[in-house]
Amino acid sequence: MRNIALLGATGSIGDSTLSVLALHPDRYRLQVVAARRNVKRMLDICRRFQPAVAVLADPEAAAEVRRALDGGPTRVLVGSQALAEVVRGPDVDVVVAGIVGAAGLESSLAAAEAGKVLLLANK
Repeated sequence: MRNIALLGATGSIGDSTLSVLALHPDRYRLQVVAARRNVKRMLDICRRFQPAVAVLADPEAAAEVRRALDGGPTRVLVGSQALAEVVRGPDVDVVVAGIVGAAGLESSLAAAEAGKVLLLANK
């Protein structure tokens, strides 16, 4: 079982990645999911895949997701620093980096420095 961190989960790259993960639940587990601020889509993803951690860039969006998922298995964090720390952790094997532009640089560097398999798919 490979533990996946999906950065940019609410965009087109995220959609494609989630489709693949859904086809192979015996091979991949969505461990970390990250997005900017799309609350509705993040809630859909968290309810379906039940990742251990969800990270949002926007503090207000993170608070809304945290309230909606209260009592569930997903811990909600906020900000790029939190995301970088999570992708460095031992519970992540593969990082799919689909965050647009320089916004995804810190987390991608953190994953590479930690020796994770890094799949760059950003625009």
